[in-house]
Amino acid sequence: MRPTKRAGAVALAILGMGASLPALADQAEVDAKIRELSAQIDVLRAEVDALRAAQSQSSVASAPAASAANADTVAPASAARETSPVTFTGYGEVVYSRPSDDPDQAQADLRRVVLGVGYQFDDRTRLEVEAEWEHAVTSADDEGEAAIEQAYISRELGHDLRLQAGLFLIPMGIINERHEPTTFYGVDRPLVETAIIPSTWREGGIALNGDTSIGLQWAVGVTTGFDLTKWDSTSTDGLESPLGSIHQEMQFAKAADLSVFGALKYIGVPGLALGASVFTGGAAQDSPGDFPADDARVTLWNAYARWTPGDWELTALYAEGRISDTAGLNLTLIGNPTPVPERFWGAYGQIAYRGWRVGTLGIEPFARYEQVNTAAEYADIGMGLTPPSRPTVDATTLGATLRIHPNVVFKVDYQDFQDADPTQGLVDRFNLGLGYMY
Repeated sequence: MRPTKRAGAVALAILGMGASLPALADQAEVDAKIRELSAQIDVLRAEVDALRAAQSQSSVASAPAASAANADTVAPASAARETSPVTFTGYGEVVYSRPSDDPDQAQADLRRVVLGVGYQFDDRTRLEVEAEWEHAVTSADDEGEAAIEQAYISRELGHDLRLQAGLFLIPMGIINERHEPTTFYGVDRPLVETAIIPSTWREGGIALNGDTSIGLQWAVGVTTGFDLTKWDSTSTDGLESPLGSIHQEMQFAKAADLSVFGALKYIGVPGLALGASVFTGGAAQDSPGDFPADDARVTLWNAYARWTPGDWELTALYAEGRISDTAGLNLTLIGNPTPVPERFWGAYGQIAYRGWRVGTLGIEPFARYEQVNTAAEYADIGMGLTPPSRPTVDATTLGATLRIHPNVVFKVDYQDFQDADPTQGLVDRFNLGLGYMY
């Protein structure tokens, strides 16, 4: 008999006994009945407590551990998580781009496919791994790339504290941690969050993050950093993304100079998110004594705000980076097209409307304006030798997202660039995109 049915039977017995007590002649018999029923109630209580404990353990084991300082950076859980410690996630995007002034250069690309797997060791310890393939084909003769995007252990410490160790995404900007195509507007990620804040930026290290009751989330960590000895002054890579060109991606990463970071995010007011973060560390990586920038340091910071009143979404972000002690290095690079910048920055504002619905479909128009300068200043190396600052690029993106499911989108937009360098791929163009995540 199940505990609930047995409890009902005992209750009825108690009522029946209460009704017949006047008819019982022997008080000893009454006392015996009471003792018997009391013993049965104790047994029932023990069985109910055991069932509750088993249900609680099952629920905890099936719940996902948070993988980052920000709750909204965790990918959607698979239904399998409710019954299995193993979960599968992923995302992908297909794009089509057609330059306005050179339509013969139109191009279609399977930009990326990412497959993720998680494993819940126990109610406090979780593994997260993501593997990424770019441009459909990866081989020695192709432009495709295969990489591990994340691979870390997350440990719940209690009191809303978590510890991460391994290869993880740096909490910088809005989309570095949450960059699935369904989470941002436009076929391409914002230029600021690719050229100034590298995308997708991950480092190896250890981080502590947590939440507070007032809606303030935070993260601090010690990680690997950038390697300035990788700078290629003959390439335009440094103009496209100064930090992206010297990012180590945890491949035999030099770690003589480590970096530290800190991030804050406030979500205590409904519809409002405010964030800021900073990352800094040495970049010479204990290079040979003749390296002319042995005290070089990379520092990057950003601040952002996102407000969602009703069906509207308003976003603004500013990011700025510096590389110090570059004068001596640039003296050795005179005559090459890409010296090392001392300062670079970017900012954007974006507005989107999410109130148009046609049945189960959602149409979300948006507009974004950006300013980016990947070489705003160079260190002074003498009159006539110091490189001039590069012009600031203005980028305007107008488009819409057709959301056929919360996790499946079609995108269309048009991008207009002013004072941009065509060699960096910044040309006026029409874009189409398909994105998904699970």
